[in-house]
Amino acid sequence: MSMVSSQGQVTIPVRVRRTLGLNAGTAVEFDLVQGGVVVRKASSKKNPVDEVFGILKATACTDDLLEQMRGKSE
Repeated sequence: MSMVSSQGQVTIPVRVRRTLGLNAGTAVEFDLVQGGVVVRKASSKKNPVDEVFGILKATACTDDLLEQMRGKSE
């Protein structure tokens, strides 16, 4: 567990830094997710899927959507 300092800083555990290859000066990104935050090593290239992920909201489960498009399977 890490604590947030009065300046908003958090120490990333050694195991996490080693796994992600984080060194002093490495940029990281913070993404808010339901109930928390995801921290990842920043990439100079954005994955195109990351750019659009979450834009569309599903109105039905995947099986129902496929059935609407393809018809009932036999």
